[in-house]
Amino acid sequence: MSQTPDPATWSFSVEKKNATEADLVFKVKFEKGWHMYSQFTSDGGPLPALFTIDSSDCFERIEGVTEPVPVSEFDSLFGVTVKYFIEEATFHQKIKLNKAACKLKGKIEYQACKEACIFYSKEFAFDIE
Repeated sequence: MSQTPDPATWSFSVEKKNATEADLVFKVKFEKGWHMYSQFTSDGGPLPALFTIDSSDCFERIEGVTEPVPVSEFDSLFGVTVKYFIEEATFHQKIKLNKAACKLKGKIEYQACKEACIFYSKEFAFDIE
């Protein structure tokens, strides 16, 4: 079974704040008419976006992944208020570096929706020097 091509284009970058702190930046752009749900969804609502970063001794996460303010509206299909992003969104994960060089990887799991929702998983990697 072939999967529908992902309507989301992801880019990943690192903003190094100083020798011991960095900000991982996850930017997504959607094809026209598509959207993605927030990490923070109501019980009974759609599947939330999930950012997973593989464990490593070279870094520690500082709190969780932050996201921009989503569109928020009542969805009669789910019967709850849903939060989602259209066109584009930028997510950030602050980390504390325990070593000068750090390689980390993980994945983002999310639903992209237009007339229907499709589950996607996108792997990422950061190489911090």
